Amino acid sequence: MLNLTAKESIEEFGEKRIIECYKEMNFGYEINFVSVENDNEYLIARCTGKVWGTEMLMKIRLKKENDELRIILNSLDEIWGRAVQSGI
Repeated sequence: MLNLTAKESIEEFGEKRIIECYKEMNFGYEINFVSVENDNEYLIARCTGKVWGTEMLMKIRLKKENDELRIILNSLDEIWGRAVQSGI
């Protein structure tokens, strides 16, 4: 998962804290891609998923690095449910 994380997020939060955050997350549900939009230097991917029995729309900020898309993390302090609602 660290390989999917943008360098700016790694620099902001540090590898150790990000790895611990990923260990706490529940990835046991299906995510379906809906659309993507360009937001200046980032791409915003919209996905739907059923989390704890509730259909949710997720917005995931992505940044292009070396021809790959990497996830931008907003915060490590949110629980996974709130992170899904506000976008990772």
